[in-house]
Amino acid sequence: MVQKKLMEIKLLRLKHIYKLLNGGASGAAILEIEELLDEQPDHMEGLFLLGEACLDAGNIEIAKLAYERHVALTNGRDPLSL
Repeated sequence: MVQKKLMEIKLLRLKHIYKLLNGGASGAAILEIEELLDEQPDHMEGLFLLGEACLDAGNIEIAKLAYERHVALTNGRDPLSL
């Protein structure tokens, strides 16, 4: 039961991040993603979203680092296929 609740919280958190990104609030999304990555540094979706948010905010160097880490973790494959 506890495990299921944790998964629900993680999904709600990701939905919130997507909502921020889709609403143009890249700065707020970056803060949320950084919190997520503080807890789970190798969170693949978090790294990809950080790249997207930083790219949107014009922070190309951080976006590049986030994308590179994402690719390293997934070996360049689609994370959904892992």
